[in-house]
Amino acid sequence: MLEQSNSESDLLHSEQYKKNLKAISKLFITKKFNPAYDLCENYIKTFEEIEKKNRIIIPSDLLQIYLKIIEQVKPETDNWAILNKFYKDVNEIPSKILTTCALIEVKKQNFEISKKNIKKWLREMPEEEKEKLRGKEQPNFKFYEMLIEIYVLHVLAPLEEYNSSIDFLEGEDYLTMDRKKLICDKVIKMETLKSQEKLKAKNTKSNQKSPNKNLFSSFAETTSTSPSINDIITSKDIDDNDKKNREVVKKPKSKQKKVSNKHQNRYDIGNAVIDGSYDSFWKVFARFLMDKAPILIIIILCIVIKRNPEIIRGTIFERILKKLYETIMLIININ
Repeated sequence: MLEQSNSESDLLHSEQYKKNLKAISKLFITKKFNPAYDLCENYIKTFEEIEKKNRIIIPSDLLQIYLKIIEQVKPETDNWAILNKFYKDVNEIPSKILTTCALIEVKKQNFEISKKNIKKWLREMPEEEKEKLRGKEQPNFKFYEMLIEIYVLHVLAPLEEYNSSIDFLEGEDYLTMDRKKLICDKVIKMETLKSQEKLKAKNTKSNQKSPNKNLFSSFAETTSTSPSINDIITSKDIDDNDKKNREVVKKPKSKQKKVSNKHQNRYDIGNAVIDGSYDSFWKVFARFLMDKAPILIIIILCIVIKRNPEIIRGTIFERILKKLYETIMLIININ
């Protein structure tokens, strides 16, 4: 067993490992995913051959890039199942690998299995990992922060477990208060947006169920689609249906008789206008006052002046009225 461990350690620190990892990374960065996948697969087999009875721990750098390559080449693959090949239990998975796997799986909306595994890892976290988090050792603490954000914002929030996510943050031991508050604010914002979307969808659904809600618009649509009188007359044979056509044409004429009457008294209350509606008393009265205003003003002035002649005495109005009176009397005398 010791000999096997030494073989594994030698392989990890060998120049060949660094060279192969660099080659795989270069292929991945240049988006040559298939060659990168083949090279990665072959290289992982060398680690598997070291120990066949017990599960072998693949180097985290190699396994991380392997998961990213699989996401591109075989997106349907279950990454949690891949990790299960290399680790006996979830709590053995490094936070770096767990974060990468969780991020890939939530993109595929595999929320439940991701929730289960992350929750178990947090609950059964090794004491060694806890010590690193208390001391905020890097890169462990950075990957832990990322894992918490994935768990709260990309797993619990999409499952609409908003209260559970806030309760979890309140009981979390390693993040700073500012970081917790930032994540909590995002959760509240996501909950608000989700509520607004649900309300909007509900209103849309209710509007679709009641299409006749706007009675006036539905009436307008019905009347606009109905055939006109001219269409009815031209679409039928006048010789064969003479009697029916006379009745159809006769009704609208009698309906608009008052409208087309040029000598109609437009101050009659209740007379129909073009669109078939009726003017109210006050509307008719106001129209009458506007039309007869000059005559009414002259009559009122005459009444006021006759009762109180001193109002215009010595003014230009008195001279105008005198001239007007003299002119009228002159005309009468001439006749």
